[in-house]
Amino acid sequence: MNRIFITGDTHGGWRGFSGEMARFKKFEKFESALCKDDFLIIAGDFGFVWNMFQSDAREEQWLKYFNERKFTTLFIDGNHENFDRLNAYEISEFAGGKVHKISQSVYHLMRGQVYEIAGRKIFTMGGALSIDRDRRELGISWWEGEMISQADICEANANLAKHGFNVDIIITHTCPRFVIPRVIKLSMAAKIDDVNSKILQDFYDKIEFKKWYFGHFHEDFKIDDKFRVIYQEIEEIRL
Repeated sequence: MNRIFITGDTHGGWRGFSGEMARFKKFEKFESALCKDDFLIIAGDFGFVWNMFQSDAREEQWLKYFNERKFTTLFIDGNHENFDRLNAYEISEFAGGKVHKISQSVYHLMRGQVYEIAGRKIFTMGGALSIDRDRRELGISWWEGEMISQADICEANANLAKHGFNVDIIITHTCPRFVIPRVIKLSMAAKIDDVNSKILQDFYDKIEFKKWYFGHFHEDFKIDDKFRVIYQEIEEIRL
């Protein structure tokens, strides 16, 4: 069976190419055993499609790096994405769900989709609230598209119904409401607890699943047998 790995927020390599490369350099040791039918999934805040109107040298350098890898790179959106640019990509189909094909082997896994990847059914739902949006500029450094919409919910319900609301893996950017206090201090929980986490709570209540991975919190640890918050580590998904 082909393999799936997952990591967390990359934020467009905000540490610089050499700084962000640290996590991927560790992963390169696996590459000799991988092929394009093996996958690395980034759990939101991809950020490599960010600049206002078109890619720049930094973005192109990163996309070239991902294209040259032996595996295929997939990502869900987070809250720190340029949704104007991201949603301008043509929608195509991949592994049974809708995607934006960003480059030769980089795909955006869209919201509310169920994919069959490497023998696993994977449900995806990007989006989260930027708690620092008051220090950002609308259409420049944050976008209203960060929020899960009613259209996203309808798309998800329709696709999940085709699979009997039963999947192997759920990948989101934030997490269900009840999980938040298990990730961060209670004093911060109220800031993170928003309509997106309420929506994911509703999905939690009606989906059968084996593993749920999410990013957003810049933490790396296993919460229990089902939930895992992921950031800089790269973990193989095993069921």
